[in-house]
Amino acid sequence: MKKTEDKVKTFLGVIVLTLVISGVFFYKINISSINPVETATIFIVLILASGAGYMLWRKIKAYKKSLPLEDEFIKKVNYKAGYYAFIAAIGTSLIVGMMEDSLISMGLSIRHGGYLVLLVTGFVFSVSYIYLSKWGSAD
Repeated sequence: MKKTEDKVKTFLGVIVLTLVISGVFFYKINISSINPVETATIFIVLILASGAGYMLWRKIKAYKKSLPLEDEFIKKVNYKAGYYAFIAAIGTSLIVGMMEDSLISMGLSIRHGGYLVLLVTGFVFSVSYIYLSKWGSAD
């Protein structure tokens, strides 16, 4: 039962990742001009998709080797990378809040600061997950 459930989860993950990447691709093709805010949004989606793609790639490798898709090490790596991303989100939120006047004077809004928080959080999670799973210790 567990093997079939793992296969279905992995297959659904691949489908969702493919839909996200193709959605970004078609969005980029159909837009006539792109401004910095839309570029930041696309970067957010691509960073999160690249992190999800790496996780799926590791699960597919484990599935082909008939190993469990999530062992204790990967669970610890997920928790630790999530913790680092959470700390980065808090720090970035505080910095954006302190720079509110600067953002407004540059012609940006607080919404753009929210994009920055998402971008930094996704980047920190992806980098820390890859680092911890390759070279780091999850303890």
